[in-house]
Amino acid sequence: MHRKRQREIKNETVRKKGIPTTASQKTPEDNSNRIRIAVGQSLILQFDVLPKQVIVGDDKIVDVLALEKEKTVVITGKNLGSTNIIVLGHNNDILLDTEIATFANEQSTVRVYTPGTLSFLSCTPRCLPSSPPVR
Repeated sequence: MHRKRQREIKNETVRKKGIPTTASQKTPEDNSNRIRIAVGQSLILQFDVLPKQVIVGDDKIVDVLALEKEKTVVITGKNLGSTNIIVLGHNNDILLDTEIATFANEQSTVRVYTPGTLSFLSCTPRCLPSSPPVR
């Protein structure tokens, strides 16, 4: 019961700062301040205030869309890797400054090992190569 109350207090503190609350988002007090998202998947971050500007470290890794008048930012994983995003509010207040790591979505995939190579097949429903072989 005590831990539940601690989480409630922590979540309330996060909301007051205007930081989005989402299951995969860590709070700034945590050392692991990182968002993980699968390539080809999207994540919605809801803010208490209207985001004014979104800065992406490497736009080859993720695509970010700030929905006007919605207090929402949508992040979509594009390629494997890691980058960061900074979301600014009114008066350039930092609403979020975090690292984003993208990972391969391995649902419906098959790994094929042959001597010296590793290939991935995407089976949805027919199995087709999903990436070049890894040597």
